[in-house]
Amino acid sequence: MTANRSTLLDKGAGKSKPLYLQIRQKLADSILADELRPGQRLPNVTKLVREWNVHPRTIKSALDLLEQDGLIRQEPRRGAFVAGVEQVTQTSMLFVRWSGDPLCVRIAEGVQQFAHEVDVEVMVVDARQDHRSFTDAIAHPPEGTAGLLIMPFDSPAYRQAVRSSLDAGLKVVFVDRVLPGIETSAVTADHFAAGYRVTRHLIETHQRPVHYVGSTQIPSSCHERCRGWAAAMQEHNFGELERFAWELPVPEFESCQLPFEDIFDNPRRAALRMFAEARPAVTCVHASNDYVGKGVYLAAEQSGLRIGRDVFVGGSGGLPICQMLEPPLTSVYQDGVRLGYEAARLLHQELTGAVRRPMHRVLPVELQVRQSSTG
Repeated sequence: MTANRSTLLDKGAGKSKPLYLQIRQKLADSILADELRPGQRLPNVTKLVREWNVHPRTIKSALDLLEQDGLIRQEPRRGAFVAGVEQVTQTSMLFVRWSGDPLCVRIAEGVQQFAHEVDVEVMVVDARQDHRSFTDAIAHPPEGTAGLLIMPFDSPAYRQAVRSSLDAGLKVVFVDRVLPGIETSAVTADHFAAGYRVTRHLIETHQRPVHYVGSTQIPSSCHERCRGWAAAMQEHNFGELERFAWELPVPEFESCQLPFEDIFDNPRRAALRMFAEARPAVTCVHASNDYVGKGVYLAAEQSGLRIGRDVFVGGSGGLPICQMLEPPLTSVYQDGVRLGYEAARLLHQELTGAVRRPMHRVLPVELQVRQSSTG
């Protein structure tokens, strides 16, 4: 668009059409002539007011009519976009994964299952545990990409990268975790229910308060599990919850770059501190995920305690490691394959116009009780 388009309007006293109808026609002509491409974001109302030198209500009336015509779609807090997103192509859906870890592999499997069903080929980019590579892939996806599937970290760099893609008119669906304050669709497991159910199980089995070991704020998945833990504790009349929460010494943003064989040391250190400062009161522990659960096992052994006898533990994720530990770890199972499938399906629905507003789909989880929590 040119800097000043007001000269294109007939503003005389005897003008044939109201200004909003003239602007509607000019914008419609640009869309139909492919000067404005499907999915492209229109300038905001303030900029359009300057370009056309008219009142904001005039611009709003023109945009409302264009939406009624099916030529644009208006999204809250994001603005107006040219409708009729082009047919989904073989390279239009991109899954950016952190690494080849088990959860990412399961999510990718679900994404590819859906893509096969609708005959769409999804490109997968592996960041190889490098934050710069991850944010670059988000902010600068391959040509032809119309939508992104992302399991984001919460940092300014990630937020900026996601906003850059959204501003470029791309669709973004978060997988398993979200970035609070960024308005886009997401598909996650019911992490709140996971924290609540395992904590309630431990309290009702042993009639004791449950300590929480893990991240309490970031990422959103752990924050929701922590909220679920807190809700179950309060429901059973346990207060002063800060006494029972044990944050990991190294934040996830840093610990996620450690080699796999070192990831258990971070939760082991948190659990060692818990056993040293709170025993003998510690008998029940909710580990924020199954890897944290193994860290609790290691700390218990180092402290001369036995899981399933002195300490009762429940994790989250339902990973295969749960059944390989001794005793087997109680956990809340989340289906990573279904997570990827539903995320790809939601992105496809947005790309084809079946879903026009951001939504957050929450998938159910299943408590799987094993010896670690019952003895």
